[in-house]
Amino acid sequence: MPPRIRRIAINTGGGDAPGLNAVIRATVIAALHRGWEVVGIRDGYNGLLDPKRFPEGALIPLTRASVRGITHLGGTILGTTNKGNPLKYPVKQRDGSFREVDRTDELIKAFRKQKIDALVAIGGDGSLGIASVLAKKGLRVVGVPKTIDNDLDKTVATFGFDTAVSFATACLDRLHSTAEAHQRIMVVEVMGRYAGWIALNSGVLQRRSRNVRSGAHIFRSLLSRKGRVRRGAPMPLSQRKSAGPSDWVERARSSLRNCRSSLEKKLDASSSDIFSAEDPPRPSIG
Repeated sequence: MPPRIRRIAINTGGGDAPGLNAVIRATVIAALHRGWEVVGIRDGYNGLLDPKRFPEGALIPLTRASVRGITHLGGTILGTTNKGNPLKYPVKQRDGSFREVDRTDELIKAFRKQKIDALVAIGGDGSLGIASVLAKKGLRVVGVPKTIDNDLDKTVATFGFDTAVSFATACLDRLHSTAEAHQRIMVVEVMGRYAGWIALNSGVLQRRSRNVRSGAHIFRSLLSRKGRVRRGAPMPLSQRKSAGPSDWVERARSSLRNCRSSLEKKLDASSSDIFSAEDPPRPSIG
C-alpha cells in the first residue's frame, strides 16, 4: 500500500492560458480540506532543477491566504516556461555548446528530498507528457488538461479552449466589414498547433461563414504546385543577384494573383450548404 499523502506540489508548464490561477486555487482548497500541505513549483520544474535561480524561494507555500483573490487574474502566480524540459534539459558544455540530457531521475530525487508525495501537473501536450514519464518512475501524478488547442486525448474540452474560440470569433466578426468593404477574400490564421479545433469552432460560430477549411490543407496544396515558392526551397542565389527590384515586385504580384485565384476556386468548391443557405450573394472579386 502506498504511503499516505501529506504534501503535494502544483506546477504549471507551457504557454499560459485563461483559468490557470482558478485551477491552482481550487486545487489548494481541495487539498487543505484533506489536511495536505501544498507547495507551488516555480516556472514549471525549474524550481526543483535549478533552485539557485530563485533566491526568494524555489517552492512557494500555498495557503488559503496566498490563493485568495487570484481566480480572475490572468497568467499564473507560479510562473511557467516552455523551456527546460527535464527529458531534454540543455546543459552547457566546457566548449560553450549545449547538450540535451535526461534529468527526470534527478527530478524524482528532488521530489523525495522535498518530501513531496504527489504532483498536480497543469499543462498541455508537452507538460503532461513529462508528467506521464514521472508517473512511470513512481511519482503519483494528477494531470490537469490546460491548452487552448484542445488536442489532449481522454478529455472533452481543455480549459483555455473556450476563451480562445470566443476571442477568435470576435476577431472574425470585426474582419467581416473590412472584407466586404474592400470586396476581398481574407484568410485568417489562428493558433491550434497540430489540431484545427479553434479554426473549426470559430468558423462554425460565424453567422456568415461560407467555408470552413483547414488552413494547413489549403496552403499545403497551394504551395506545393509547380512554380510556387516552397518552404525550404528558396530561389537560387544566382537568380537573386540577376533579378532587379522590379522583377521581385512583379514576381510577388504574380504569385499573389495566382494564389488568390486558386484559393477562391478551392473555397467555392468546398462551400457547404449548411453555412451558405442564408448568406447574401458574395460580391465579385475585382
